[in-house]
Amino acid sequence: MGDGTKTRGCGGKKNEVHVLLGKNQETGEKELLGLGVNESWRETVSQFSGKAEVAVSDNEASLRVVLLEKSVEY
Repeated sequence: MGDGTKTRGCGGKKNEVHVLLGKNQETGEKELLGLGVNESWRETVSQFSGKAEVAVSDNEASLRVVLLEKSVEY
């Protein structure tokens, strides 16, 4: 699962935070697969070297494109 949010830093600087989470099918535990600040979704998703069974996200076009490359089903 991937999602992004906008935050404000010191001095009002705007930041874009991207998070990629996964669920280990054997243990059921959630795992952080990728985390990026002010980088593209492609850079954040590149931290995950595997292939997901299913990927879920909201309607962010750039995220959808890279998740389609990393998952069996979107």
